[in-house]
Order: sequence, then structure tokens, then C-alpha cells
Amino acid sequence: MQDLTLISKRHQRYERGVPVMGMQHCGRALIIKNSDFRELTKGAPVTPTEGFLVRMINTDVRDAMGNYQEMMQPKLMTLVSDTTNKIELKGVALTMMGIKTVDFSDYSITLHLVNRMVAKCVLHMLDRGIDIEYLDIQP
Repeated sequence: MQDLTLISKRHQRYERGVPVMGMQHCGRALIIKNSDFRELTKGAPVTPTEGFLVRMINTDVRDAMGNYQEMMQPKLMTLVSDTTNKIELKGVALTMMGIKTVDFSDYSITLHLVNRMVAKCVLHMLDRGIDIEYLDIQP
């Protein structure tokens, strides 16, 4: 999978499958970058060694330096599946010298595709039963 930056202007939050808070109209950017996890740890041996760094940005708010606000801590994920209609990424626990250093396994992302273009993106917070469905995706 190649690097992606997806822009959404509206999203819906679900808690245990039930929509809550109504449709939210605000800008978000989902940034998915191929990543060598060893670079993130300054060359230290880690498992897994590569995957994706996933970030969520609020594109409606900039700080005093002109940077967009991060909506969540960047997550390390690996590819679970890539089919005609869907790509799934799952958060990983990063292990360094046999010790778990960070654990993002409670997060995953599903990219729903139409003609291999992302039509919808869902961020899953598995430990909380929360899904956030990002709509009106623009590349």
C-alpha cells in the first residue's frame, strides 16, 4: 500500500454500534505513511520492523506556529488485509529487545474502496467499542 492523505469534511461517531452526537461537520486529515519502525527507534532492533505510521489531524484549527492540531497520538499499524473493496490496518505492539515498549493494538482502520479509491474510512477504538466513520473522503 502506498502513502495516503485523506481529507474528510464530516464524520459520525458510533458507540457500540449506536450513532451518537449527530453528524459532525469539521475537517480531518488521515495521514498513512509507510514507515520503517527501526528509524522511529533510532535504529534499535524492534518487532515488527515496518508498517504504517497513522496520524489524524484537525484541519480546522492551527496553532500559533501555523501547524494543524493532532487529534490522536500517531499509531503504528500493519496491513491485515487488502481486497478489492477494503483495506484493513491494525495497531501493533512494538517490542524492543523482548520488551513491549508501546501498544497500539486497541486501534484499527478500515478503508472502504470503490474502484480502488477510498470512499469511507473508519477508525476503530476496539477497547472502547467506538468507531468513527469519516465520510466525503477527498484524496
